[in-house]
Amino acid sequence: MVSAIFIFLFAVGILFSIATGNTSNLTNAFMCGPKEAIIIFFNTSYTLIFWSGILQICVESGLLNILGGAFSYLLRPLFKGLDKNDIALKYISLNLVSNMLSVGSAATPFGLKAFKRLSELNNYDSKASKEMIMFLNLNSSCLCALPVSLISTRISYGGMNNSLVVILLIIIGSILMLFSITLNKVCAHFAWR
Repeated sequence: MVSAIFIFLFAVGILFSIATGNTSNLTNAFMCGPKEAIIIFFNTSYTLIFWSGILQICVESGLLNILGGAFSYLLRPLFKGLDKNDIALKYISLNLVSNMLSVGSAATPFGLKAFKRLSELNNYDSKASKEMIMFLNLNSSCLCALPVSLISTRISYGGMNNSLVVILLIIIGSILMLFSITLNKVCAHFAWR
C-alpha cells in the first residue's frame, strides 16, 4: 500500500512539473537529491551510531529491564484487566521505555511479545480488548524523551536552540500522551457499557 502511494505521489510530481513547465527543477531534484541524501546520512549517522551504542549498553546491562520494571508500577492503573505479575505488563513497560529512549530496534520485539500475550489473554478474539486498545494508544502516542535522530538532523542543518526543541517535544509529547489516555478511557467507558 505504501509503495502504491509513493508511486502515485512520484507520478503526480512528474506530471505537475511537466504541466507547469518546471522540468529544470525536476532534473535538478533527480540529480542533486541523492547527493543531498548521502550528505544528510553522513552528517547524522555518527550521532545515531554513538547513541545506538549507548542505548544498546543499557539494554545489555539490564538497565532497560530495571526501568521497565519501575515503569510497570505506573502502568498498572491503565491496565486494570491485567494481573500485576502478568508478563504482558512487563513487555508493555519495556516497549514504552524503549520508545521513550528512541531505541526503536529494541522496542519492536517487546511490543510484539506484549501484543501476543494480550491476544492470548483475549482468547484470540477478533474484537480487541480494552488492554490491547490502550497499549496501541500508548505506543502510538509514546513520549520521546531522547529524540536523537531529530537533534542530529537539526545540528547537521545548523539548527539553533536544540535543547529548547527537546524541552518543547517533551511537553508536547506529554500532553499528547495524556490526551490519548483520557480519550481512550472516555471511549472505553461508553463502548463497553
